[in-house]
Amino acid sequence: MGFIQGLTEFLPVSSSGHLVLVQHLLHVQDPEILSFDIFVHLGTLISLVAVLWKDIRDILLGIWQSVPGFRFAEAYRADGPLRTGFIVCVGSIPAGIVGVLFRRQIMGAFTDPKLVAMNFAITGLLLWLTRFSRPKPDRAMGIPGALLVGLGEACSIFPGISRTGITTSIALYLRTTPDRAARLSFLMAIPAIAGGAILELQYTLLERLRTEFIPIAAGTFVAALTGYLVITWMFKIMKKGKFSLFSFYCLAVSLFGILFIS
Repeated sequence: MGFIQGLTEFLPVSSSGHLVLVQHLLHVQDPEILSFDIFVHLGTLISLVAVLWKDIRDILLGIWQSVPGFRFAEAYRADGPLRTGFIVCVGSIPAGIVGVLFRRQIMGAFTDPKLVAMNFAITGLLLWLTRFSRPKPDRAMGIPGALLVGLGEACSIFPGISRTGITTSIALYLRTTPDRAARLSFLMAIPAIAGGAILELQYTLLERLRTEFIPIAAGTFVAALTGYLVITWMFKIMKKGKFSLFSFYCLAVSLFGILFIS
């Protein structure tokens, strides 16, 4: 499960959807399996911070340098690290609101593999349509664009809708370059994963961590290692313009789930 999480979290193929389908196929009936999912998600958060540490550092440094004289507007117009950090924060708001207000409905979706399979078809269609995007190298993401990407991220809380897939696709539709679209998507994943973990850990018994430390630690470690390798690979895929090819995989998973999973 840790390998599946690390492999699929940063590819546009919905890691949560894969976890639901694989747990169903393996007949995992543990009502507290969500707590394990949280820890493997934290593993991919570790890999994100490791790969994007320079970006995170530059954003924090940009904020610090803008404090004297309150030069936030100037730094924002310069389209530098501070602007990136601001866009990430604005884009993270919709997912935070949806995660808090609709937690019960979201949890229900994790128990419906047929719904998950149909959501994979939506992801596949979004990915396929990116082949018609026309990026502009000088295109700067604004607040309206950040909110649109954030609304896409909010939809990806439901399993089967890929967070990486929908946020990167919307950024590409807004004519952002593939490299910047992928980087924005990965940076937005940091507050999304961290916020989701904090929200759910209050429902997770610490006793489970104490009694099942070895499998949880193993899953988290494998997710972190695999996620690190996949993120670096994903940047190369984006540069080669192969992003839309994942649509065929998502559509195949959707078809399999609809036809063969009861």
